[in-house]
Amino acid sequence: MDSKKTIKIEDLLPWSEPKRVYTKNGYRLLCKSTPDKKFWDIWRANKQLLKDSGISVTKTEEGQWEVLWWKIDKEAEKSKIQSKLASSDIDLPVPEGQEYLPFQKAGIEYALSKKSVLFSDEMGLGKTIQAIGTINASKKPKKVLVIVPNRVKINWQKEMKKWFTHDLNVSIINSDKWIDNDVVVINYDILKNHVEKLHEREWDFIIIDEAHYLKNPKAQRTQYVFGDRKDIQPIKAKHKILLTGTPILNRPIEAFPLFNYLNPGQFRSFFKYAEKYCNAYKTQWGWDFNGASNLEELQDKIRSLFMIRRLKKDVLTELPPKRRQVIEIPANGNLSLVEKGNKIVKDFEEKQEQLKIQAETAKILDNKDEYNTIIKRLKTLQDVMFSETSKVRHETALAKVPDVCAHLENMFEEGIDKVVVFAHHRDVIEKIHEHFKDCSVVLYGKVSNTVAEKAKDDFQTNDKIKLFIGNIQAAGVGITLTAANYVVFAELDWVPGNMTQAEDRVHRYTQKKKVLIQHLVLENSHDARMAQSLVDKQNIIDSALDGEIKTELSEDVPTSIDIIIQESVIRPPISKKQVNQLVYTDEIKQMFLTGLRIISSFCDGARELDSMGFNKLDTCIGKSLALCSYLTDKQALITHRFLIKYHRQLPDEINLKVKELKTDHLKKSKS
Repeated sequence: MDSKKTIKIEDLLPWSEPKRVYTKNGYRLLCKSTPDKKFWDIWRANKQLLKDSGISVTKTEEGQWEVLWWKIDKEAEKSKIQSKLASSDIDLPVPEGQEYLPFQKAGIEYALSKKSVLFSDEMGLGKTIQAIGTINASKKPKKVLVIVPNRVKINWQKEMKKWFTHDLNVSIINSDKWIDNDVVVINYDILKNHVEKLHEREWDFIIIDEAHYLKNPKAQRTQYVFGDRKDIQPIKAKHKILLTGTPILNRPIEAFPLFNYLNPGQFRSFFKYAEKYCNAYKTQWGWDFNGASNLEELQDKIRSLFMIRRLKKDVLTELPPKRRQVIEIPANGNLSLVEKGNKIVKDFEEKQEQLKIQAETAKILDNKDEYNTIIKRLKTLQDVMFSETSKVRHETALAKVPDVCAHLENMFEEGIDKVVVFAHHRDVIEKIHEHFKDCSVVLYGKVSNTVAEKAKDDFQTNDKIKLFIGNIQAAGVGITLTAANYVVFAELDWVPGNMTQAEDRVHRYTQKKKVLIQHLVLENSHDARMAQSLVDKQNIIDSALDGEIKTELSEDVPTSIDIIIQESVIRPPISKKQVNQLVYTDEIKQMFLTGLRIISSFCDGARELDSMGFNKLDTCIGKSLALCSYLTDKQALITHRFLIKYHRQLPDEINLKVKELKTDHLKKSKS
């Protein structure tokens, strides 16, 4: 045979099943066979052609001839290419109002081609969203297990609610009680309480977030998930998804438990892996596995098998300049503080609402002295609320410090070089600094320019200084901290503009860099609602500016107190111009009073939503007007609006007259 095209290698011999083998050229599929006379004839005539096609001949240990066929592993080659892709046009299910970024689509497409996948994107690129997207794009699962650190359980629950397209119910496991559901979310700390439940079934999906928590094979939590080769078997799952942004190749020994769970046996044994990739050597005290060797080969292997990893610089153009996250930490032992803070706010809102109604009533009844007195009481109430809330927020911030430190430790474990932390209280800053005293600098209070400059310079230029901890006011202006791409707010400031200025210590609008900003709050707390409101408003402003980040936040964005106050702003008085344009005769005013009294007779104080009487806000005002013996023109205008609003409760003869007046009078009332 003279041409390569005329040789059908698959028909040359009865080949064995292909076995995946790693070679100097990457993964190949190896098939074996025993040569016959026909093969030898073809071999002698076309040796070079067959060699070029991956055929070789060798002798076994028993001295028998054997033919080897090395085929290109197309799946591994494709995997290696896809593991670095920054975009994809794959069509994926997505909830209304949400959208995957192109590199996230590429990650989901990669995961869909695997039974096991390691999402190792750099922190802040949406590994959680990609894991959920993989489930969305698969057949609806019956059982999903999600294993996470305790501090991100609530965040996972929120993200699943936001991104799931399947109708799946989620259970959060918080104690010894197991709650079975479509999706079960459990934290590492309590795995030991539920070993039997974890292993009694094969899960459709298992998702392990911050999987570097399982790097120590001797740790109990690692054994409960990956097995201990004795009594505990690995958790069984049809699809395995591990998430970690840690650059695991810096210490390959820590990655072996993860790799072996994702692809058992691919690295033959722990010792073979350590010998090849950990530069293992024997000392007088035993084996040392803490080195690193053949890292390029190891990366090639895991990208070919199961790992996708992109850096921010790979997908920079797809990311907004600032990304903000509100991370709710489980309250656990701090539940009483959360409840205390919420009660203060709730009591304030109820008292404020009553004062607002009273102020509206006084204004309508032209009682200026009463109106001014109520406005003063509103201001006093606000001051008291501010004082009481500040105390609880301080206590809460101190109680949060261990969770903040754990979050920062994880960021460093994930390979983040520099982080800026902002807080409000000095003792909160000092506690965080104490935890990271060997690798952090602090800046708070009134300090000299020399001290401030040294703290900034140490953070900017010294690789050993990983953490800058600053007071929002003192460190939020006048300094540059662009060595970091990450900002963590351990506390919120009353003035959002101060927080935006603090963000901009890291993000400078003159630089093309991307910054991830995280707010750590306790679940269901007033701070959590306040932070989400703040982030939503900041994002709206950023979008309105077409991606340009404003260096100072507009005063239109309210403070935390204003967020409450502005929801119940007293309506402005009716202008003289409006009143002068109206002609309400005594007969009309008397009809208005009759209508008001009819509605008031139905009113139960708005205790029930039954379309009877006034609603909660209008009850006090409506009843007060109904008790009047005579209506001024200003009061008549208010009453006219009431009767239009509640016209369904009026007799036909009154309702008809109100409608006739609507065109003639209400149009005139518009300025």
